[in-house]
Amino acid sequence: MIYSPFITENRIGELHTALLSCADRGVQVFVVTKTQGERSKGERATYSDLLMTLESWGVVVIPKKNMHEKLVFVDDDVIWSGSLNPLSYSYTQEIMERRQSKPVSSDFQKTLRMGELVAEYHDGPPHCPICGNELRPAGSGLSNSLNAPIVGMVPSADGGGYFMVASDGGVFAFGDARLAGSCPGIGGCSGAAVAVMPDASGNGYWLVTQSGNVYTFGDAPYYGAPGPQGVPVTSAERTPDGRGYWILFSNGAISFFGDAGIFGMPLGRMGGLNPATAIFATSDGGGYWVAAANGAVANYGDAPSDGSMLGTRLNGSIIAASGW
Repeated sequence: MIYSPFITENRIGELHTALLSCADRGVQVFVVTKTQGERSKGERATYSDLLMTLESWGVVVIPKKNMHEKLVFVDDDVIWSGSLNPLSYSYTQEIMERRQSKPVSSDFQKTLRMGELVAEYHDGPPHCPICGNELRPAGSGLSNSLNAPIVGMVPSADGGGYFMVASDGGVFAFGDARLAGSCPGIGGCSGAAVAVMPDASGNGYWLVTQSGNVYTFGDAPYYGAPGPQGVPVTSAERTPDGRGYWILFSNGAISFFGDAGIFGMPLGRMGGLNPATAIFATSDGGGYWVAAANGAVANYGDAPSDGSMLGTRLNGSIIAASGW
């Protein structure tokens, strides 16, 4: 049980492996933190992303009004207490005292009404028995648990997890995908996000926005960005070795960076009411396919022509495509 009023991306990134290990071993981790209503408007998007990430790692997040405790309970006999925020500490000088005593831990738990808090979360109506606030876990799928809709999803570098990205640039990591930051955490990005792409190491990623900007997180190197081009970016794809990427515009234009090769583009064949919506590469990076809203697929380089939905009545536009 971790009581931490404040949370930062860097700190939970440091604890990522430990928290996943707890989930793998069947150890339930609870995090008690301040409610969203007590945070400033500028902080709420960032905290929403952070809480959803913790939930995706198997952590149960409990918002508690007026909380200021900095505590960590391990099993029923170890307690850390002091001035340090366990989930936001960086470089300040702090003091934490470790005690190993079941009676002391039990006294703390009774004072904090921890048993009631956890039981209420699992079994009762979703309201805190202490402050009366609604307990709505971030990442639960309940209404308003996302600040913006999910617009993209890609596997992690080794395929052992995946990233999701929301239109506000919020990034969510699952499985072995490692969270390295997001747009709300850096004060926002220019333009709505359209894609996230992991780099070769698995310790970073690129985030691409409609305005042609590329943001790097973790150890992802910056290879360049096209910038605004008068038409929106709709998709992006990294090269198979993770050392470059292609960026697709709605009119079919393609920009390439790093070791990404250019093999052709459907410029003039897509756009307007039939925008290019997806680009995805062959396994060797020697070609790619580009899909359009009407189901057409254009192939370039060593990408074979395997068919399309062109000419088939669709109930909605094609918005994404992928290969493996």
